[in-house]
Amino acid sequence: MMIQNCPVEILDNIFDHMTYLDPENAQAVLCSLMRTCSHFRVIAKRHFIRIVCLPNARKVNAFTGYLIQVVESGDYGTRVLPIQHLAVGGKYCLPRGRLYQLRSAAEVEAESNLPWIITIASPSLLTLTIVGVDSPKEVEGVGKNNKRVVSDMVKFPQLRELVALDQQLIRLDSDRSGDNTADIPKYPNLHKLYILSNYSLEALPSPLPNLRHLRLEMLDCARARLPSLDETLRLHSLIIDAPQYHERIISGCFITHQSKADYGCTIDKYRTLIKVVCDSGDSGVVVPAVGDTDYTSRRSILAAWADAVAGGVGCWTTTWTPTVLKTGYHEKY
Repeated sequence: MMIQNCPVEILDNIFDHMTYLDPENAQAVLCSLMRTCSHFRVIAKRHFIRIVCLPNARKVNAFTGYLIQVVESGDYGTRVLPIQHLAVGGKYCLPRGRLYQLRSAAEVEAESNLPWIITIASPSLLTLTIVGVDSPKEVEGVGKNNKRVVSDMVKFPQLRELVALDQQLIRLDSDRSGDNTADIPKYPNLHKLYILSNYSLEALPSPLPNLRHLRLEMLDCARARLPSLDETLRLHSLIIDAPQYHERIISGCFITHQSKADYGCTIDKYRTLIKVVCDSGDSGVVVPAVGDTDYTSRRSILAAWADAVAGGVGCWTTTWTPTVLKTGYHEKY
């Protein structure tokens, strides 16, 4: 029997499975199927935006145009299944501490479109990864939304995994009144969380009832902070991305010096916390190799998201590292 003659239910399962084989290119795979015949087009369209990877401004803006059509036509959630897995990446403020790069008109537009995309997807999202989108300013008259942040009123009722590094699109610590218990209805099913641990994190979102796996990015030792034991009591695993050893630590206009012994004490402090909280095989301290960058790699983060969506371990293991060997000031994507 020719595949075109297979029952719709079988083709639907096949197309669904194909999107998980290569999450970073799921739409390209389905787009090829949609060009085959009208029968395939209808079925592939159902799954076209279930898994979405937007690594640059060009893809963000093109996807925004398509999503607007789907939403305004009433097809979103009916003929087109809603977004379940979303990854977005920007080039901004990487490596950390350097000036923002100049933005093109497309990049400015993408920054204003992303909050709208995330808002539309929020009710159905299972995984969300945001890396390198770090612009808190507002923009007028561009894109679908004139603000570059997702409203605090937006909820993520089904979200299980969240990776949020070098970003200001969504708030993680508390509502604007400073009440971190406000996050309970916002992330009721959040199971895994990977965030930057720094001075801006007022309180680890410990009230999250289902948080069991936490990864803290502490590559910038000048801004890192350890959570208190009260904030980590329910964790099954805790991974800390430790900084490389630097003799001089630059924080704003201040420079402090540390010896290798001081650095060793810091790493031991991280390991002690992990041992007390959850001494499991999935926990530990990840120290970058000599020559690695001291900032997160967007390619590595997006690849980890794709691996997790496809059923792998993603970034939730100490064998995975967020840094890469230095090749220049900024990654190209």
